[in-house]
Amino acid sequence: MAVHGRPLLPGKLGYLGEGRDELHLEVREPARAILLGGELFPEPIFMWWNFVARTRDEIDAAHASWTAQDHRFGRVRSTLPLIQAKAPVLAADRREPITKPQTDTWPRATSNTRQLA
Repeated sequence: MAVHGRPLLPGKLGYLGEGRDELHLEVREPARAILLGGELFPEPIFMWWNFVARTRDEIDAAHASWTAQDHRFGRVRSTLPLIQAKAPVLAADRREPITKPQTDTWPRATSNTRQLA
């Protein structure tokens, strides 16, 4: 698969940045892809495991709801056991949110991320 003419290998994440209204994909064989997009959150955010929130307290509340298996996340009928998540530990129990860096590479590139033009 290629995005805007640049190869994107299986299992890798491609980040396109902001301000796009078109996406050019080239696919030469059967492939699966997930496209995520949308407006940026207006405030800084916290991310931990599967939870995204505006404050550390919201992360803690989400964890408590997940652990209690309350109505917040709904019920999924499955023969698989519930994934037990340990309580969040965020860098010395920090209470500062993740903020968007002042660069063109948000999120920061990792071994699974590739900045695409």
